[in-house]
Amino acid sequence: MQRLITAIIFSLFLHTAWAVPVFHVDTQHKNGQDVGIELGKGILDKIPDFGAQVDKLLASHFDTSTYQTLLANIKNFRVKIPKAYQDELEGLATIVVSTANNQLGDGKLSFDELWAFQHIFDKNNVINGSGLGVFGDLNGLQTPIIGRNVEIEPNDALRALQAITVYKNPLNTVVNIGFAGYLGVISGFNSDGLYVGYFSAGGNNLVDDVDELVKQSATFMLRKALETGKNIGQATSLLIHDIYYSPHNILLADPKNINVLEYSNTTQIRQADSPLQTEMPWHNPQQLAVLNCFVHRDSPANCIDMADRARWNQFDSLANFSPETPANALQIMQIMRNQENIPSEAIFTKNTLQSMVFEPKTRRLFLYNQTDKTAEPPEYPLFADIDNLVATPESYLSLTQTDYIFIIALFLSMVAIMFWVARIRW
Repeated sequence: MQRLITAIIFSLFLHTAWAVPVFHVDTQHKNGQDVGIELGKGILDKIPDFGAQVDKLLASHFDTSTYQTLLANIKNFRVKIPKAYQDELEGLATIVVSTANNQLGDGKLSFDELWAFQHIFDKNNVINGSGLGVFGDLNGLQTPIIGRNVEIEPNDALRALQAITVYKNPLNTVVNIGFAGYLGVISGFNSDGLYVGYFSAGGNNLVDDVDELVKQSATFMLRKALETGKNIGQATSLLIHDIYYSPHNILLADPKNINVLEYSNTTQIRQADSPLQTEMPWHNPQQLAVLNCFVHRDSPANCIDMADRARWNQFDSLANFSPETPANALQIMQIMRNQENIPSEAIFTKNTLQSMVFEPKTRRLFLYNQTDKTAEPPEYPLFADIDNLVATPESYLSLTQTDYIFIIALFLSMVAIMFWVARIRW
């Protein structure tokens, strides 16, 4: 009966209509170019003006001088991307590219512009937001649960390009929660329940001053981590040895644990019991928060922005779970959409483009997407319940046949009451 009550409560706060398109790409027995062609056809089917939207996004993001510098160096960026993703982009380009001219704002997409789109996020420190993870016996499922907000100053093109891409394979399916045609991963998970989330974390003065030619794209390596890793340990082993463009935090979760990889010139793996900066106290065991700055004691002390500190304190106050009062997905949603601080310092703001809650054990995703231009954040953001992107080992609610009968009877009773009230009013 407790599971039934949980199901009813969830139905009040979720909606079933997905706000963004979902592209399912079968990767079995296909090379990268074939994967890109299939993805391109799916994109144009659901976002016919894809090329114009990417061109519009680039025009809003770069001035002419910066854009020309980027194009001049795009080849260096391209060769650092794993070959399979280069091939995928080649295949995608055969479908979505419509011009050879690199002209911003012309409403058309060139091959170089498609590559510039791949370069837009992890080098430019634009992925803001915050996250929270709860694990151990503090979750009713006895397994981790994470919440994550993606903050990017929204514009119409960015909203229009939001999508989920599912790379389906019997050996390992990868879910990329981001943008149509963007092949790197900002947020995503795989069929083993491994989750990764990318957060910008300060200026480029916090990374080693080395030649750009040796630097790697973190978001593309996150995708590789999802394709090759089964748990936090394997993902960390892959990610920790590369040199990246910008300082960042990576929120890592699997069905057993949660870590934060803090990448700077002194990269640290932050666990729940790691020593923290003295100005960033934390009072909640088996829980982790992540911001756009570093918190580990041995990382650079750069949490000087008031928004980061306000969010940290808010997480510390709200995430007071215990074995007696364990967390569930709905409670994590409530925290991730909290707007109690002043607008610019709240956990959920007008720039929150995506908010998600993910359960690694069940592979169940709850996702909010900002789809309309608004001066203020929605008073009560609704999350879509998306639970069939990968094969799940067990159901979250595990409802019995009696539970389903009760839910159907309750629904029919509610419909009957609505008709009865409507007849009285008439």
